[in-house]
Parts: sequence; structure tokens; C-alpha cells
Amino acid sequence: MATPRPARPRLRPPAPVRGSALRRGPVVASTRPPAREPAGDVPPGPAVDARKTLDEALAVRGRIADEFYRLGELLVLLAVGDVFRALGFRSFEALLRSTQLTGRTTAYKLMAVVKQYPRDVALQMGRARAYALLRLQAEGGAVQPDEDHSVRDLQEAAKKLRDARRGATRSRVPAAGLRRADSLRRWLRRRGLIRARVRAVLVGAALWQRVLLPDAEVEALIAG
Repeated sequence: MATPRPARPRLRPPAPVRGSALRRGPVVASTRPPAREPAGDVPPGPAVDARKTLDEALAVRGRIADEFYRLGELLVLLAVGDVFRALGFRSFEALLRSTQLTGRTTAYKLMAVVKQYPRDVALQMGRARAYALLRLQAEGGAVQPDEDHSVRDLQEAAKKLRDARRGATRSRVPAAGLRRADSLRRWLRRRGLIRARVRAVLVGAALWQRVLLPDAEVEALIAG
């Protein structure tokens, strides 16, 4: 007797796409990662403080004539390693370049004023005069903040003291050291380093020859 064959399963045709599903188009799996659950309040830390400090500094820079001291205070904070690294920068200078907060020279001038003078004294003098007075005092000048001197007067006085100090230093260099500096300069220029500068200097009690070369000539020298 023949064994009966099992009945084939009946395949149902797919349901036709109709209505709004047809208008929406095919369903595609999303590649977007699932939304993260909120972690609650962000705990206070250097990154939060750093961002707040940078935002305030960027807002203040447009009013530098009136708020230069506050900008200097903020720059002092941003120059701390933990702060600029919390903002993702490897150095304070990189932060200045990336944010265009202010130029490097201006930043260090403002920071120097903040570190040297109280707020009321600096604001009374003004930014340019405060820094000029600071430089004069660094050269040994005895001018006080309350004395009435123009920025030009302070700058010229600082230059005279600086030139006198450099002249005195050079006068102490032995004549033999000066001659060797000239010989070294000629030797370098004969080898194509025509813009080389050589200067004999005293470092403590030791005599050194300081050589200055343009970067392009240094690169050619290394390559050769």
C-alpha cells in the first residue's frame, strides 16, 4: 500500500502595501545610536569652570579699553595648565590662536599688569601707561604709579636704562672674545650664511658666542 505524501504547506502571498505605508516608503533600519539617558546635573569641575571663564573672556575682549583689567584676570586663569587642557588645548598659546581671544603679546602684557598692580591703580593709569610703567620698573626705574608721566616718557626712560645696561655688559666682554665673534661671523659668511649674527656675551663668569641664523638658512645648513 502506497504511503501518502504529506501535504505541502500553503504559502500565503505578502499583503499588498497600501495607504500611508505606501507613502512612507520602505522601512530602513536606523544607523543612529540610541539616545543616551540624561546623566543628571553635570558635576562641577575644571572643564565647566574653564568654559565659563573662556566665554566671559570672549565677551569682555570687545570692551578691552574699559575692561582690560578683567580680561587680564581671566587670561591669568586660562593660562593655568589644568584649565586650557580642560578646554582641549595643549598650550595657552594654542588656546589664544584657536579662539582668537587676543594676540600673544597683548595677552602677556595684560597678565603682567594684573600680577603687578591692584585693580584701582591699573584702571586709573590705563592699559598702555600701566604696562609702560611696569617695563620701566623692571629695568630699575624708580617711577611710582601716582607720578604724572606720559606713555612715551616712560618708554624712553626704560629704553635708556636698557641700552645703558647692555652697553655696560658689552664693555665687560674681553677684547679677545669680541675678536673671536668677528672671526666666527666671517667664517660663517664664507660658507654662505651671509645673514649670520654673532655676539660675544657673558653668562655669569663664562664667555659665550651667541649665533643667530635665519630659519631658512638653518634648514639649508642641516640639509647640506
